[in-house]
Amino acid sequence: MQITKTTLAAALLPLALLGGCTSTVTASQSAPASAQAASSSAAAGADTEVLAQSAQAVAAAKTYVTEMTTQLAGQTYKSTMYTDATDPAKRKMRLVTGAGGQQLEVVTIGADTYMKMGAGDTWLKASAAQSEQAGAVDPGALLAQSRQYVKNFTLAGDETVDGVATKHYTMVLDGAAMSKLGGGKSAVGDIPYEIWLDDQLRPRQFVLKYSSSAGDISTKGTMSKYGEPVDIQAPDPSKVKSMG
Repeated sequence: MQITKTTLAAALLPLALLGGCTSTVTASQSAPASAQAASSSAAAGADTEVLAQSAQAVAAAKTYVTEMTTQLAGQTYKSTMYTDATDPAKRKMRLVTGAGGQQLEVVTIGADTYMKMGAGDTWLKASAAQSEQAGAVDPGALLAQSRQYVKNFTLAGDETVDGVATKHYTMVLDGAAMSKLGGGKSAVGDIPYEIWLDDQLRPRQFVLKYSSSAGDISTKGTMSKYGEPVDIQAPDPSKVKSMG
């Protein structure tokens, strides 16, 4: 199984768009009370304002869980990502992803990234350069500029997702420009993207499908458990080796 930075970037796109990782959004900003203002903004074409408000809501929650299913090159990747941004200076993330019976686990705590393949108990600690190459970096750091590539932002209507009332938005992302953010060489055209926001503007569901020279990619996922405790710990030092 090959899990690359491009694969993870595609799968984790909503965290880059709405994860509160940009300089214009801080966790100290309060989350919006309702989506009414966002609906008006969308009607006026102020798509970046809607996304900025959503990012504020996610940042205010501090913790959340993202679950995704990604289809790529004939493989089905199942991914779960736990995020704890309680301390912005030492952001914690734990990603478990896999395909074809193989699994990759990545733990990031501040500037330190650890990776483990399969069922073994040996972890590899990556340098900053190795972390970026392997995709074990904060997706917000990789795609922090992605919001500027949003176009055709539209409010599609009201829908219920897992029992939660949401507003369904559709948009198109400039995939060719975004692929350059991760140093990707695959040819990517426009990316249709859908997202469902609850009454606090927090993402509840997202869907994207597109084609590139690497193959067709589709991702469907959910974000939930906002503000609930998550347990993300660095591995036992005795089981950690440096990547060669």
